Amino acid sequence: MNENDKESNKNGSGSQKSRSVSTSIGKDCCTWFKNEVNLKNILPIHNDPMVMVNSQPTYTNKPPTQWSSGKISAWYVSYRIVVAIVVVVWLPVDCYYETQKYFQLHYELWFTYATNWSIMFLAISNVLFAITTARFYSKQKEGEVSFVEGGEASFDLSLSIQWVIYNAAANGSIVITVSYWAFIIFVDKSIILSHVKHTLNTAFIIADLFISSTPIRLLHFIYPIFVGVIYSTFYVIYFCNGGVGPRGKPYVYEVLRWDEKPGLSTLVTILVLMLVGMAQFFLYSLYRLRMTLYEHFQSRKKAKEVDGFGEVYQQVGNNNCSGVESCGAGKISELDSETKNVVSSTTSTKSYQTIWRQ
Repeated sequence: MNENDKESNKNGSGSQKSRSVSTSIGKDCCTWFKNEVNLKNILPIHNDPMVMVNSQPTYTNKPPTQWSSGKISAWYVSYRIVVAIVVVVWLPVDCYYETQKYFQLHYELWFTYATNWSIMFLAISNVLFAITTARFYSKQKEGEVSFVEGGEASFDLSLSIQWVIYNAAANGSIVITVSYWAFIIFVDKSIILSHVKHTLNTAFIIADLFISSTPIRLLHFIYPIFVGVIYSTFYVIYFCNGGVGPRGKPYVYEVLRWDEKPGLSTLVTILVLMLVGMAQFFLYSLYRLRMTLYEHFQSRKKAKEVDGFGEVYQQVGNNNCSGVESCGAGKISELDSETKNVVSSTTSTKSYQTIWRQ
């Protein structure tokens, strides 16, 4: 066979491999999408409750190993408690300050702003996170929580409520921030604190999403929509029955004057609903990025740990000892049962590393 034939066969093999990879990726994407939009994912229930009370850097649904403890850490509990305290203090201070400065002591007007509803849900969400995380951490210390999937811990009602409110808070924060900086900023005469208020919420949500192991579901966009419907109902009832907003006007937002501009108000509502869907997709994309990064670093850590046992397997391959256990019992005992089974059935360093890197 001449060089041209070899090169042709090589190119043909490469093209076939590329098509095979593309087909595999396409099938994986279809499977992923089918699973993600399954109607059962509408429910705020997860098969592993630990994802709701743990941090992503330490979470694993397997038994504890040397590269990931899988347990709720003290620093994460402290983080949740500190955040809860901050938002609980911030909420009444913000309400008191704005009522004094803008609402002439009419506290009910504070609740007419969608931004303030978002802050309320953010505060409630973080308080629930602090309570549930501390509760599961206490159970963990007492040995009442199993970290193996399908263990003793069950997904109870408090975690479902927490997940629903978290979705409303996270999605609502992004919708509020985008709406403010895209439209309201041009008519807002408030001081710089208003800019901070409409930005810090989303900044926290994004940072917290990468810290916690709380999952995001595409179909959970229905929860912020449900909250939006409640707010809109309150808004319409309040102002269509003689309610007065800031500065004595019968509205808060010029584009939401249901009594005089129902058509424009309806259009704005539809646009906001579309924005809710986009915000949920944005959150889900960040969640997938977090999981991709986590799995990447976990696989690198596992590969590094596995390479540390190369000397033991080389000895086995060279028949310098009777078996893996006798060559390095101390090191082997550090591995979890799943890894040990793979290791024990391997007779050379090369084949062992091939198994783990497929």
